[in-house]
Amino acid sequence: MKRFISFLSGVLSGAVVGATVAILIAPASGKEMIGDIQGRADQLVDDLKLTVERERQRLEAELASLKRGEIQVS
Repeated sequence: MKRFISFLSGVLSGAVVGATVAILIAPASGKEMIGDIQGRADQLVDDLKLTVERERQRLEAELASLKRGEIQVS
């Protein structure tokens, strides 16, 4: 049990030191970083919406072809 507590103490200490160093050497402020992450998330959502819209159009065209008998389902 003592070894586990010692290990856990080391892990927590390392995490605190690592987080502190990361904050101190980060190239952007917290607000800038949040803005960058938000911008990337917005771009990802926009790309996903575009992809879904294109796939919807493709599927609608395929359905129309099926209804006209241009495509046979086996």
